[in-house]
Amino acid sequence: MVAVLAAASARAQDPFEIQVYDADVLGYGQSMEELHVISKPSVVNPPPGEPRDPGLLHLTAEPQVGLGRHLETAFYVETALWPDGSYHVSGAKLRLKWKLWFSDDWPVRLAINAEVGNADVNSDAYAWSGEIRPILDWRFLGRCRAFLNTNLGVPLGHDVRAGPAFEPQAKANCEVLWNVALGLEYYTGLGPILDWLPLGEQTHYLFYVVDVYRWPKVEISLGVGEPLTLASGPWTLNANLGLEMP
Repeated sequence: MVAVLAAASARAQDPFEIQVYDADVLGYGQSMEELHVISKPSVVNPPPGEPRDPGLLHLTAEPQVGLGRHLETAFYVETALWPDGSYHVSGAKLRLKWKLWFSDDWPVRLAINAEVGNADVNSDAYAWSGEIRPILDWRFLGRCRAFLNTNLGVPLGHDVRAGPAFEPQAKANCEVLWNVALGLEYYTGLGPILDWLPLGEQTHYLFYVVDVYRWPKVEISLGVGEPLTLASGPWTLNANLGLEMP
């Protein structure tokens, strides 16, 4: 049981994509190429016999395409640079995001994102996993944004015995100058929904983030993540870069 709980804690933050989602989707036929870059510079080679990838550098390519007015899909190819200098393809993932269009006139816009994927167990706690991500998106004061993702991470395959884990995420930012916004992102992993982990075993990260909204077809987000509990791991550098295709 201890091993199962430890694995559930480790899964709290996606090792290949650190991002709080908004409710927007691409229009029908529109496409975007996105690159996720995650680095934990302080990690070192683990002892012999232990998993080789504690997250030195992860690069993930995410091509996206709009399937309709309120629906988009994306496919991830996940790669990892291990501390021993070798580079590996570490997994793949498919996602589908549905925007609840009737919320466009509400103060808070809504969407639902669903994902399923496979990853090398050197890089992630589970070989197969899924995710259900309800999304709340609030724009306020003209230049400020707030987002809440109430994620449920679901191990699949033989790991399904660990049960769904609650992994809420939140973000808030405000534009300060030249369409550049400063903000905070908060990522948590509380453990299985029926048996939350003690606070010391939960993962809690606070990211200090810069977002650039200057170009309509370009997405730029840069962040530095501070671990708030011992179980969270080391400081993390994160970048999400996107380019909408013509």
